[in-house]
Amino acid sequence: MTIGKYIRLSSQDDDCRPGEKAESNSVANQRSLLDHYIVSHPDLEGRHALEFIDDGHTGFNFDRPGVQALFAAVRRGEINCILVKDLSRFGRNSLEVGEYLERVFPLLNVRFIAVNDGLDTKTKLYGVAGDLDVGARNIINELYSRNVSANVKTAKRQYAARGECIAAYPFYGYIKGSKDRRRLEIDPPAAEVVRRIFNLWLEGHFRSAIANRLNEEHVPSPSMHKRQLGAKRTNWSKRRDEVPWTETAVRIILQNERYTGKLISLRSTRKEIGNPERTAIPKENWIVVPDAFEPIVSEETFQRAQALFRVVPPRPQIQNKRPQPLFSRKVFCGVCGMGLAYQRISKPYYKCAMSRGQQQEECKSVRIAEDELKTCVLSEVQAHITQKRKRMLRISPQYRRGSRPWNSG
Repeated sequence: MTIGKYIRLSSQDDDCRPGEKAESNSVANQRSLLDHYIVSHPDLEGRHALEFIDDGHTGFNFDRPGVQALFAAVRRGEINCILVKDLSRFGRNSLEVGEYLERVFPLLNVRFIAVNDGLDTKTKLYGVAGDLDVGARNIINELYSRNVSANVKTAKRQYAARGECIAAYPFYGYIKGSKDRRRLEIDPPAAEVVRRIFNLWLEGHFRSAIANRLNEEHVPSPSMHKRQLGAKRTNWSKRRDEVPWTETAVRIILQNERYTGKLISLRSTRKEIGNPERTAIPKENWIVVPDAFEPIVSEETFQRAQALFRVVPPRPQIQNKRPQPLFSRKVFCGVCGMGLAYQRISKPYYKCAMSRGQQQEECKSVRIAEDELKTCVLSEVQAHITQKRKRMLRISPQYRRGSRPWNSG
């Protein structure tokens, strides 16, 4: 038996009960609890154990790197016992948690143990999710998560109204204060680049020319500078080693009113708890605090820059009702790591959109037809299903057709 120890620390734990919640749910304490449980149970002691951690992730969905790595190990047959502190560490969505306890884990013959909840599927093979105690705990965990989310939103609005930064990372040109992390301070190297961009724009240079000049001088782009400052989070299309300046990056800086010292917060919100997609908030409901931090450019300079945008009328926005490509944001260039761009023609294909950089020539040859990609993916899925079916029939004969527990009556 190989044990998979799963540990999760939510970024919201610190907002609820400082000194109590954070301490009981810390990574170190969860690890100690699980290790003690293993050594105190003869059927687990001495077994090989793997550890999977999600530090700073919500439990309302399973879109977490640690838990996905755990599930992948389970699918490969490397783990047949999952050990967690309690059900809330595994997940806070009662329907999804119930699906895993009731169907997925029994099907894969995986034992699930929640230490503090006294749950061990070794003694409750089926009907675990329907158990009154387990079901009530899952519902309470979900309601708790919703309550925490509402409290966090209220706290963020209060911080923003006081002119305090609520973002995980400051925007380009600023860093978080050394004494007060909610106050922004100027980042001198980046601020100088911002001023230079505004000056070049006011002198009549095109945005593309400004981007090209910065690239030629090897000035780190906002994404690269953010990475140099130690940021670990990155967008799906920026996982490559080199992220150059683009016309869009220059335009975003020129139209960012926050460079005048205004704190502009809460411009979007999540559609629902656990959903990464965000919806825009009407401009009149934004929180705007003037003189919240030291400006990089003056209000006059900013308005002059905006006036140049109005010289050429903007192109009319055409609403795109076409469905999103099947493999959008899922395939990447094997040379530079940039997300492949979808080409909508009679025979669609994906190609690398890298237009500059040391690997430009190599990236030009990176392209794959959508039909070919579908064929490859379908072949892999079919092979995976066949392998899993053979493994389940070999390990658990009870799951043969017609003898599954949910078909027995």
